[in-house]
Amino acid sequence: MTVPYYSDIDIKSKADDFRLKYWGKDIPIDIEMVAEKELGIKIIPIPNLIRLASVDALITSKWDIVFTDDFYYSERENRFRFSLAHELGHYVLHKEVYEAFGIKNIDDYNKFFNDMTQENYSLFESQANRFANYLLIPADILCEEIKNIINGNEEYKIFKKVENKINYLAYSLCDKFKVNETPMEIAIKKSIDRGDIEL
Repeated sequence: MTVPYYSDIDIKSKADDFRLKYWGKDIPIDIEMVAEKELGIKIIPIPNLIRLASVDALITSKWDIVFTDDFYYSERENRFRFSLAHELGHYVLHKEVYEAFGIKNIDDYNKFFNDMTQENYSLFESQANRFANYLLIPADILCEEIKNIINGNEEYKIFKKVENKINYLAYSLCDKFKVNETPMEIAIKKSIDRGDIEL
């Protein structure tokens, strides 16, 4: 099995198109509503899914169910939101790969990933992570929010090191986008790398 290659630009474009089609421009995106109402995907919390499958969410090959770890679903909303967006990344990017394996349950999922090479697994998961990041944190809106903080927040100005500025921005913006600090830091660093913002 070969995982298709997508450039970062391809993934960003697909995430932006998906968001605009199913949600629009507002943040935070209601990812659960998009999955259930727009795509007809049922979300089923499972106790100890992370222990059973070493993941906190997984989607079936029929694209009708996302199983999610009950603890993350009920107690860690932002983590659950990212995991659900990640599974929708597989829906958008890896449909043919998933459907070829007919994943219907946790055992099928475990076999699917056990049969993958490490290289394919890393590509598969990193692409879905990047899709989730771009889906939940639209780059254009992020840039505007960062500029607002840079230009209007006195606290921000006390930080001299770029890493400290990134940490402060990530902490400040997590609630607005309803994500954890790690994906927010990644999104900010990508914006810097693309030249969208300068700290």
